[in-house]
Amino acid sequence: MINGNLSYDERRYQISRFYAIPLDYIPQIAVIGVMLIAVSVLLGRYQGILMLPAFLPGLTAMDTHVAIGLLFCGTSLWLLQPKEITPLRRRAGQTMALFCLLPAFLSVADTQLIPASGLDWLLPLFTLDSNVTGDSPHRHIAFTMAGLALFLLGFNRTGLLSIIQWLAVLTLTMLIVIMFSYLYSLTGYYSYTTINGMALSTALSLTFLTNGILFARPHEGIMRLITSAAAGGVIMRRLLPIVVVAPLMIGWLMLAGQRFGLVTPYFGLAMHEVMTTLLITVFIIHIAISLNREEKLRHCAEAGAKKHQSDLAHLVRITTMGEMVTSIAHELKQPLTAISLYSANCKEMLSATHAPVDQLTRQLDEIQIQSLRAAEIIHSTLEFARKKELHAASVQLNELITEIKNFLEAEARNGDVQLVLELAPKLPTIEGDAIQLRQVLLNIIHNAIESMQAKVNKPKLVTVQTSLTAAGEIRTIIADNGPGMDAKTLSHIFESFFTTKGDAGIGMGLSISRSIIEAHGGLLWATSIPGQGSTFTFTLPREGLKDQGRG
Repeated sequence: MINGNLSYDERRYQISRFYAIPLDYIPQIAVIGVMLIAVSVLLGRYQGILMLPAFLPGLTAMDTHVAIGLLFCGTSLWLLQPKEITPLRRRAGQTMALFCLLPAFLSVADTQLIPASGLDWLLPLFTLDSNVTGDSPHRHIAFTMAGLALFLLGFNRTGLLSIIQWLAVLTLTMLIVIMFSYLYSLTGYYSYTTINGMALSTALSLTFLTNGILFARPHEGIMRLITSAAAGGVIMRRLLPIVVVAPLMIGWLMLAGQRFGLVTPYFGLAMHEVMTTLLITVFIIHIAISLNREEKLRHCAEAGAKKHQSDLAHLVRITTMGEMVTSIAHELKQPLTAISLYSANCKEMLSATHAPVDQLTRQLDEIQIQSLRAAEIIHSTLEFARKKELHAASVQLNELITEIKNFLEAEARNGDVQLVLELAPKLPTIEGDAIQLRQVLLNIIHNAIESMQAKVNKPKLVTVQTSLTAAGEIRTIIADNGPGMDAKTLSHIFESFFTTKGDAGIGMGLSISRSIIEAHGGLLWATSIPGQGSTFTFTLPREGLKDQGRG
């Protein structure tokens, strides 16, 4: 349904999508077209309605055995079009494809093989009247290539797909020439004599068939160029039909004008060039405007997606803060308790007749240190929870890891977990957003600490390592010796809304973490051994390396 609350550009974009024919339907439409024409020709032959086999009086009529061959072709395409088919259906489709060669075979056999073999009784099955056309080389070639393409399509092999599609393209090119030769009344292009031409109905049926073959695998082989969602595919889909059809149609109009004495040959030729150029120019301008509009919508959609991801990442940070509130409160309690004790000591000293100034100064210094510690805890918490605009800058990953370690130290200590850093010295900087990278580190290390909440008889350890790979990437490994994960859980941990925390988690942390790392040009993956622990590894390109890769 088209939403009435959208802008003009969005409505135009949605309408263009709404009326687009799904590519999967094209082979089905092709099968219906082939079958309808073949059945109408057979009906016309049986009922003596000459208009059905020839379309128009005076044109070459389709032979009966050609119509039967088209029925085999349509059936073969219907059987072989789905990519995943049963072996029985595949064999049936390939058998029908071999029967597609029937018209070419019978055209030769009619005069040579069948009489010589004593099988003359077969001819009445395919020749219902004496006014059938003779041998057509165009038809031989078209049915042979189409039948071969269908037969190869049944093997469903990627290596054969280009051959199949090129056979269909060559056949389609010949058929387009034949149909326009009918339009221009150029008999020599579709018939050598009055009795051996390809019927217009045959050319139209085979055009349906070859298009069905091409779109049977629309996203593979050479068809990827046309069906691609990229700008090149859009331009080809919109411009190619105009470039092919417009000059031919304008030429036909000029030719018709000359026949009726409306234009001279030279004027018709000039008008053909001018009108073709103008028409193609108009369509190019229209396509350029459409592409600019769709590019604008794409940028808007990307900006909206980034905003939604930023909002979701902020929600995950707030949720993580909620999970850590006990540890944060415990961490704040220590400096506040110390401040209270030192303040009581200062008050007691001041109540004395001779207050020791040096001791009082030390107590005030301790109060200042503890207050700064409490302020740092509050500041770090607010920094992680605050929603900020994202921007790329030079980031030293080791510094971020140290910052996260200090932030999670209280939680780790409460859970008897030891955080160990093994950071490579002089690590190159990376280009990225510090807020997002902090979130990745916080989420993974926090998950590792949480996974070891159960009491065990071995030391609980979370290790964070950094190193520089031979390819110039910075690798970070976060490993724990907790319970680990089984293979099923491991295969789902990066999926959105998948969580092992029950109602306590929203299942977006690792999904967003992977998106953040990939947006920075890196990779994030996990390994785990049940009972021994889990390891999360991510790589990020050093500053400047991502741009070199793009160049």
